[in-house]
Amino acid sequence: MDLFTLKGKLAEILAAHKIANDEYMDSVASASADPKLRPDLKNKRDDLWDRAQEIRVEINRLEDEAKERLAIQVAEQAVASGQSDEDKLIKAKAAFFRAIARGQEPSREVMNALQAIPTGDTGGESFLPTQLATSLVSEPFSTNPLRDIIRLSNVVGLELPRIAYTLADDDFVADESTAKELVAAGDKVSFGRFKSKVFCDISDSVLNGSDVGLVSHVENALRSGLAAKEKKVSFSSALAADQEHMSFYEDDSGGSVIEEVPGATLFAAIKAAIADLHEDFRENAKVVMTYGDYVEMLTDISDGNAAFFTAPPEQIIGKPTIFCDLATTPVVGDYNYCGLNYEGTPTYESDKNIKTGDTTFALTAWFDQQRLLNSAFRLAVVETSA
Repeated sequence: MDLFTLKGKLAEILAAHKIANDEYMDSVASASADPKLRPDLKNKRDDLWDRAQEIRVEINRLEDEAKERLAIQVAEQAVASGQSDEDKLIKAKAAFFRAIARGQEPSREVMNALQAIPTGDTGGESFLPTQLATSLVSEPFSTNPLRDIIRLSNVVGLELPRIAYTLADDDFVADESTAKELVAAGDKVSFGRFKSKVFCDISDSVLNGSDVGLVSHVENALRSGLAAKEKKVSFSSALAADQEHMSFYEDDSGGSVIEEVPGATLFAAIKAAIADLHEDFRENAKVVMTYGDYVEMLTDISDGNAAFFTAPPEQIIGKPTIFCDLATTPVVGDYNYCGLNYEGTPTYESDKNIKTGDTTFALTAWFDQQRLLNSAFRLAVVETSA
């Protein structure tokens, strides 16, 4: 039943409900009314009211759908009429996703817009066009706050020097722990290649909806998945043996790989960890911790002073602070000495679930995260009483 008809029916039901309510109230207020009729009159009135509410719910649903359809039409018209490079790119991405989902080969025009050459292979595993790969891998995304403070690259066989510079007339490093680390681990860091898969389900309504809606949904889902994986490995204590180096909580037989700095309170531990860094690292140091720990720390040190809760974290701790719920032990350090590298071009696969009608995109990417110097970081730990 369409929206216009439903609104007419609602008006009829509400008119009938008013009459039924008047009849019921007359039976209540009249001393001579037959009491046996009252339950039937009440049930009739209540039934009409319940039916009116159900119709209202359906009307609200249909109105919401109409608003969504209007928004899609407006977006489609805007994209169709737009001639900017961004509009053309969105249209090309949407055409690419739709073609792959339907098992078709994207047109040459689409592949040219995405800086790729048609391969004729739309089944199984294929390489993402350059434009899509670049936007998925290289653009910072908010769900992994570390992306804004660490090195991010997309280089095959990446090697980086552990320290940025040396002096021609000086053969030593000022920081003793850094010097020892260079002797033990060498002066270069080689990034590896570790597989990560991300899945994104899209419904037919999204696939056949606006270009903007389709591209936004797929790109955000795949980007979010990659960022969630990055964040997880950064603060995990249970990674596979060959991936443990990606975590700031990496452990070896002697304990934490990154030096732990204790303090009587979390605030004291963080301040001590900052002070314990060599000045070369301390100047650019940042703190990554959970927001819950930060609020608890403020409660401990504020002594009821509300000004602590309105001050920026940098004023309280003395260094820029980034919040991440997985950073259960605060990590203090110069994050310029941590790098995340995606190697090569991600690949994609797609398949359709006949039962649900959803299309699944699977993105496979290879990345590695390395700390160039462990001595550039400290873990702030609260001392436990014996």
